[in-house]
Amino acid sequence: MSFYKQYFTIIGLLALTIVISILLLPPSMVLAQTVTFIDTKSFRSSPDQTPVRTKMDIGNSEHMRGFPKTIGKWQGVDYETSQIEARLNADVVLMRAYQSPSFYQPIFLLIIKSSDPGSFHRPLGTL
Repeated sequence: MSFYKQYFTIIGLLALTIVISILLLPPSMVLAQTVTFIDTKSFRSSPDQTPVRTKMDIGNSEHMRGFPKTIGKWQGVDYETSQIEARLNADVVLMRAYQSPSFYQPIFLLIIKSSDPGSFHRPLGTL
């Protein structure tokens, strides 16, 4: 077997593996949306931000209302956000505190989404 024939066989097998993997994945995983979570900085991008693939549409209010209030031993308590939504002109706001009996400090979850980039602050003021 010649040198090139060996490599063409390996490349062909790799290409076939990739095609089969894509065909066997569910469409929801292939077409999942990318969402950027900014962990602790709500006013600017953080070097710790991580793009995450998710099946849940975070820009959809109904999906956010369905976000689990119980995660293991942690119980979530929602905050009233209608005034915040109106003031920020936000499409989606979810503000929740998760509490566990074994920890004193709650964990706060805040998701804000707006199609208008100037709704939270003026873009020129963020330079």
